Amino acid sequence: MTDKFAFSQAASRRRFLQGAGALFGAAGIAGPRAAFAQDFPARAINVVIPTAEGGGADRDARAFARV
Repeated sequence: MTDKFAFSQAASRRRFLQGAGALFGAAGIAGPRAAFAQDFPARAINVVIPTAEGGGADRDARAFARV
């Protein structure tokens, strides 16, 4: 019974490492594509805040719009 458990644990570890390798491999292939991204946005974006001017939401939106 202990041999069966040891085999199960080794198989589980192997499957985990295969999955992790596949994940990192896919990330390595997909990662460089981000370098070829287009400039965004190509035109201005209007931000509409449905609160009064000078409030917290307005202040935060104006700070975010500068970024």
